[in-house]
Amino acid sequence: MRRLLAALLLLIAPATAQGQRYRIRVALPGFPAPISVDSLTSNIEIKAPRAATFAAVSAVFEELKIPVDTRDSLQGIIGNTRIQQMRRFAGQRMSRLLNCGNGMTGPNADDWRIYLAVFAIVEAKDNETSLLRTGFVAGAQDFQGPSKDPVQCGTTGIFEADLAERVK
Repeated sequence: MRRLLAALLLLIAPATAQGQRYRIRVALPGFPAPISVDSLTSNIEIKAPRAATFAAVSAVFEELKIPVDTRDSLQGIIGNTRIQQMRRFAGQRMSRLLNCGNGMTGPNADDWRIYLAVFAIVEAKDNETSLLRTGFVAGAQDFQGPSKDPVQCGTTGIFEADLAERVK
């Protein structure tokens, strides 16, 4: 249990020899090994240059009160690897955003402690169009103690869609 809670980490390392693409890996409760957030993204095209899209994403993160521990405008990466929340995130009920299974009192996402990693990666498609890649990954742990194993949470897609609409 202690190892799982302490296992939140970020490894942003070049995925190519040129360092053009970065891997964003996190360890979360419920997952047996670190996960590549950048390989689990929701992708949407934005009709705006990369710099403008990145600025808009930054503004939306601030508007939604999402704390940022990683911001790299050169690589187009903004996000956080170590968010611990209960009940609500980005103005939404947690169970609206995540499916972490159900317990006797309802959705675990509303009652358990959620460990989140959320990232937006902005890539240029051309001079006038960007690709917004949003990664939203979570695990959950019953806050009453280690009597229950932590679980993986699946995204409902609502956070990613809301972020893209706000950026547009």
